[in-house]
Amino acid sequence: GCEVTASKKMGIVVKGTSVVTLKNTSVNSCHGTGIYFIGQYCGGEMEAAHIHHNRLHGLACCDGAKLCIRESRLQYNGDHGMFVYGEGTNVEARKCIFSFNRNFELACADSASVAINDDCWIGRHAQGTGVSQASG
Repeated sequence: GCEVTASKKMGIVVKGTSVVTLKNTSVNSCHGTGIYFIGQYCGGEMEAAHIHHNRLHGLACCDGAKLCIRESRLQYNGDHGMFVYGEGTNVEARKCIFSFNRNFELACADSASVAINDDCWIGRHAQGTGVSQASG
């Protein structure tokens, strides 16, 4: 595992044709998004990660990225816990906790898809269920 703390921009960026596996990873206190997956040919797996206290989103996936996350916590981020957007973007979450994020725990927009298994826990956002789905 690794720890990324207080990056002046984003903690980890995965793009292009990159496919990564992140295990036992902590990403916190970054000035932007904690982890960002960008592009239709990138993706990977994230397991036992703690993504917290980042200024923007904990995790963002866009523009066709594919990701599976397991047994991870996305908490106390300054915007969404996880933001998934863009046509073809696909994220599956198993045994994850989304809680105490400033905006929504999970936001999905612009024809992206997210599969949240029933073994995930999504905290209640102050304004509703904690889940936002927008079309655009």
